[in-house]
Amino acid sequence: MFKLYLKNKIMQEWNCRLALKMDDLGVEIAKIALPAALALTADPIASLVDTAFIGQIGAIELAAVGVSIAVFNQVSRIAIFPLVSITTSFVAEEDAVSNSSNEHLEMHEQTENKMLLQQEHMSNMLQHY
Repeated sequence: MFKLYLKNKIMQEWNCRLALKMDDLGVEIAKIALPAALALTADPIASLVDTAFIGQIGAIELAAVGVSIAVFNQVSRIAIFPLVSITTSFVAEEDAVSNSSNEHLEMHEQTENKMLLQQEHMSNMLQHY
């Protein structure tokens, strides 16, 4: 029983290591995730600082700040969530459109290059005859 538990624990640790590899994709994800994590921690830290400073004034003021922080957090979440969802879908759509147009341009350029090479080859062959 213990061997099975130990084997599962080792496999879980191994899977975590595979998931957290720092290859190109892992580095790109970390570059995005680190600022996002810092942004998420900024709001509670700002609330803590507000509470610490206002707590020195008095109990009534501290109670008012507690309520205002709770209301502000809820309003900001309600207002920001749809904005983030809509923005994400617009950015994804624009990225898909730009990628497809870039691929189309690359294919068009390759086709033009092939045609030019064929024309040059034909003209060289005609000059030899």
